Parts: sequence; C-alpha cells; structure tokens
Amino acid sequence: MTTINNSRRVAFVPLLQGEIIYIIPIIMGILMYTIYLPQYRWLTRYSIATLVGSMLGVQMRGVLSARILTQIVSTITPPTGADLMSWFNFVYIAIGTFCALAYFLLTHEHTGALQYPTKIGRWLLMLGMGGMFGNTVMFRMAMLSGRAEYLLQVLK
Repeated sequence: MTTINNSRRVAFVPLLQGEIIYIIPIIMGILMYTIYLPQYRWLTRYSIATLVGSMLGVQMRGVLSARILTQIVSTITPPTGADLMSWFNFVYIAIGTFCALAYFLLTHEHTGALQYPTKIGRWLLMLGMGGMFGNTVMFRMAMLSGRAEYLLQVLK
C-alpha cells in the first residue's frame, strides 16, 4: 500500500498535472517488471542499463573529486614553509610519483630517455611494497610473541 501511495504521489499526480517528463521513469519502472515475462525479458535491459549508467555517472563525479583530484592537488602543491626537509619531501614525492607512473603507464620496452625514470619507479615501488610487507610481518610477529608470552604465563 505504501508503494502505491508513494508512486501515485511522486509520479502519477505530477503527470496528471501536466508534467509529461514523469512518463519516462514510469515507463522505465514498468519495463523492470518485464523480467518476469520470458518473451519480454530483454526489455528489462534498457531500464537497468539506464539506471546503472546514470548512477555510475553521478558516483564517478564524487569519486573523482574526493579521491583522485585531492591526491593530485596534494602531490603537486609545494610546501608553504621554508623548511628544508619539507622541500626535500616534496621533491622526493613528486619525483617518486612521476617515476612510478612512468613505470606503470609506459608498457612498451623502456629505452631511451625514459629508461632511468622507469627503473627508479620500479625500485621505489619495490621499496614501498617491501616496507608494507615487512610492516605486516613485524605486526604479526608482535602479536604472536604477545600471545606466546601470555600462554607461557598462564601455563606456569
């Protein structure tokens, strides 16, 4: 009953008041129910494709803004202070980002001027992933030693 009242209030009443644009979501919604009719099941694809495509477009805007663009801006924004270590970190991250992207984006054989940046990018990626792996191993060993110490105290 709630669905019927909501559909009437949101779609059918404005349609009867002359807002003809509401016919599109009504038709799309009716096409969703053709999935239960084997001979007309193919009609469901149009409404699902429209729904998925529109939601993908809406979500991509948020993802690009929140996750990708803020990372790019943070990477290319130089430090405001005159601290030497801040500038060293900025240059290191900028060069490391360029080299890692060159390694990933240039999939052909690395020769010529881009030979060394791609090698540096590969080494920086290996160092970063090795550091993450080492951190994981250290954490698990710390957890294991803590549990072993607890068990040895309990079993005394």
